[in-house]
Amino acid sequence: MGITLAPGRPGSIPSNWQDSVTKNGCSPEDMNLLELARIVFQTELDTMKLNLAGCAEGLDPIHLHDLRVAERRTRAALSEFRDLLPDTAVQYFREQFRWLHQITNPIRDLDVSISHLSLYRRKFPFFYYRDLKPALALLRSRRQDALMQLEGIMQSGQVNDILEAWSVLLEDSLALETAADLPSGGEYGCRRICDRYRTLREKALVLTPQSSASEFHSLRIRVKKLRYQIEFYDLALDKKGISSLLKKLKRFQDILGGYQDTIVQIEHIHQLTEDLSEQGAGRQSKEALERLIPRYHKLVGARKKRSFQQACWLVSGQTALRFQRIFQCHPPLP
Repeated sequence: MGITLAPGRPGSIPSNWQDSVTKNGCSPEDMNLLELARIVFQTELDTMKLNLAGCAEGLDPIHLHDLRVAERRTRAALSEFRDLLPDTAVQYFREQFRWLHQITNPIRDLDVSISHLSLYRRKFPFFYYRDLKPALALLRSRRQDALMQLEGIMQSGQVNDILEAWSVLLEDSLALETAADLPSGGEYGCRRICDRYRTLREKALVLTPQSSASEFHSLRIRVKKLRYQIEFYDLALDKKGISSLLKKLKRFQDILGGYQDTIVQIEHIHQLTEDLSEQGAGRQSKEALERLIPRYHKLVGARKKRSFQQACWLVSGQTALRFQRIFQCHPPLP
């Protein structure tokens, strides 16, 4: 039985899952690990279902964004709660959700490139922006081709089958009657969060202003996983200070993401210039693209500096004490 694609609409299920807790008859202080995992997985599954049709329509990028966030969170949750599911199922669905991420990559990358070029409408004199129009037209044409491919995959039923099989597994494998001996979600979560932050802090301490972009990118991925982990367990913790900490981690992620995006756009502009040349575009179009590169190089320097400042915040004694105060880490953080 397939999943019916409902008409798409912007937005997704909120990351505050208190409604889900009430619906499932749980209270934060009583929630064990299995009850917590059920809500996390089901919430992300509902978000993916909600945005499938909007992704296929391709009119509003928010659907693609929300779908990709939900599948990333699902993969993170599969790692976090892997002991609650059969090993073969964990491996299988990791691969399936990674495939879902891969098939949506082309449109996401094109959306980012289009938004970057469109931004320069306000930064260039009109005649320079006019010369960027062939590049924009090429990107939009490629996006349309990528959208047709994605729509074909969506309509083939492959994604529906994955989500249906995942829904059945959650129903069959996460039975609440097996939860009697499982630890409290809150207590277990605090230990997991402290362990991850401790490891993350050790990695971040070795960063310097001369560290490579790949090292900063690796740190960003680690911080994203930490943020997801805190959001998963926040449901069972009900502790003060978590919301503001999550905002700081989100800001960290956005700043390092901006640094990475800038580097990627330089590569994309070089490639786009070559592609326009092969298509016989005029000299003005190529020169307009080339004028962007020094601007991006300037941005790279500024954003790397801000990224290092964020790394310093992450490893600071003040931040360590913040984690210690909220999650009561043992052994205590320095």
